[in-house]
Amino acid sequence: MKKYLPKLAQLFRGDKGIWIIVVALSMISLPVLLSSGGRLAYNIYEGAYLQPGIKHAVYILVGFAMMVGIIYLPITIFGKLSHLINGMVFVMLLLGLFLSSGSEQTGRSLELGGISFQITEFAKLALIYTTAYFIGTAQRDETARNNAFWKIIIATAAIGGTIFVADFSTSFLLCSTILIMMIVGRIQIKKIAMLIVFLVMGFTILILISDSLPVRVGRISTVKSRVMAYVKGADITPDHRMRQVDYAKVAIVRGGLNGTADKSLVSNFLSASHNDFVYAMSIEFGGMALGVIIWLLFVIFFVRCFKIMIRCKKVFPAMLVCGIGTMYVLQALINISVSLNIIPVTGQPLPFISLGGSSVLATSIGVGIIQNIAYRSKIEQNMEPEVPSSNSIIEEVRRIEDKYSYLTEDDDELYME
Repeated sequence: MKKYLPKLAQLFRGDKGIWIIVVALSMISLPVLLSSGGRLAYNIYEGAYLQPGIKHAVYILVGFAMMVGIIYLPITIFGKLSHLINGMVFVMLLLGLFLSSGSEQTGRSLELGGISFQITEFAKLALIYTTAYFIGTAQRDETARNNAFWKIIIATAAIGGTIFVADFSTSFLLCSTILIMMIVGRIQIKKIAMLIVFLVMGFTILILISDSLPVRVGRISTVKSRVMAYVKGADITPDHRMRQVDYAKVAIVRGGLNGTADKSLVSNFLSASHNDFVYAMSIEFGGMALGVIIWLLFVIFFVRCFKIMIRCKKVFPAMLVCGIGTMYVLQALINISVSLNIIPVTGQPLPFISLGGSSVLATSIGVGIIQNIAYRSKIEQNMEPEVPSSNSIIEEVRRIEDKYSYLTEDDDELYME
């Protein structure tokens, strides 16, 4: 066994910290989903209580295989396929909206060959990749920055706008990530500020006229009702029925400090226990200690992504890590905040913990790309000559400047070799 462990460890290249975090989150998800899958098993799997957890475990294993495989791919292959992938994603988003027209489906998923998958999960990665590419080209001069800004706006309007029709919360998450990427990538702050003002004004107008809009448009009426329910609380329901978030509060209180370590009782009444409110289910099962551990794991994940980003020698991979890492951390923050009733219900899953098929696979692809960049950054660092040690303050300042040189580089080569 000892002979094969080093060979097995070589497969999982990249940032060891991120590997540990992903494994920890995946291990946490299995008992939590097995504990809280009662209602889902009864409604979908004909009472097979273990089926949701087994299904999730299979997707986790497939996701790990995808992460390992992506690490060994040259990063340039994504660039060569980016336009094709974005075109395919845009067509699939439109197709999902068209096929769901006149039905109860929202258009967020698409069924092909009997297999249903969330198009929006893969669309997020496609848009982040495109944005990172445009930010990379923007570092040459002011004209390039101006052109990159409008290219990002057009790409975001095409993909993000199509997602908005079916899913407001996902489009909000994606647009927030793109804005953060543009700020970090030194796109003109004035234009970004004007864009934010424009988006806030547009959303306010949509909320005001939501009653006269078709139900499908951004599900604005649903967004408005959830915001009103959050603001007014129990007064929104005259019959004082418990809402989903009320059941989530019961699960958190029931979990206490140590958790029940048993089958969840609250999940029998909470329809979204396996995705939207899985954090509350985690606390019911493992107590507040497990809730804090999950929160800390995502904080450490963000820190590790930041370290990988500043280690990159080129803008494109740095922005790619920034976008993917920021999106997953924001997604986790939103999911946790919903369970704690800090914000209205949004429907965003908790990465690697919420039950899902395409969402788990898409998240695995994103983490695989981060690990690919981390691995190749280490190779580049090992190829460089060591800097001679010096106690000089000037030498220390120069080393810091070199470390952050990717922010001001003027390099036509965006991709790592």
